[in-house]
Amino acid sequence: TIVSRNGEHFRLADIAQIEEGYQTPPANQMRINGSPAVGIAISTVPTGNVVDMAEDIKMRIGELSQSIPDGYELISIYDQGYESAVANQGFILNLIISVITVVAILLFFIGFKNGLLIGSGLVFSIFATLIVMMACDIALQRMSLAAIIIAMGMLVDNAIVVSDSALINMERGMRKRVAIMRACSSTALPLLAATVIAILTFL
Repeated sequence: TIVSRNGEHFRLADIAQIEEGYQTPPANQMRINGSPAVGIAISTVPTGNVVDMAEDIKMRIGELSQSIPDGYELISIYDQGYESAVANQGFILNLIISVITVVAILLFFIGFKNGLLIGSGLVFSIFATLIVMMACDIALQRMSLAAIIIAMGMLVDNAIVVSDSALINMERGMRKRVAIMRACSSTALPLLAATVIAILTFL
């Protein structure tokens, strides 16, 4: 609607013929191998899995390719699903190397028993996390893998604090069982508070 200086209202359809069409000449033109093309960018929903979405799109492209007119072609010029799958494999390899490195350092610096105890707890926690993620249908993506690596560092730090506290209690003459229970009870609240604060910083 157009409003004149006199306050009169005019509809565009009353004074012009309006049609939908492409801008001529186009402001931006896409070409693939020298031929004109139309680009379509597809993204996932916030909770979507880009790898699964890419596979579904490939299947859909294969179906549509059988019914499009001659002279037209559906092709993919960038597959983020493939890039994400390769990145995930790299993250998993880095995660395995990180776990092995951490366990080796623990065994070397804090002794075989304590290092083995903390290292086994670390490995168990990671496997338990992966099992829960699979059961809850949580995709293993960059964010989740990065969160596992961050949590792994926090878990090692907390375990070392409890282990050192137990050793100090035993040096003071406490029995092993009492020393361990005292170490767990005395460090539980501070470690919980520190962990919660660290979690809140990433929200």
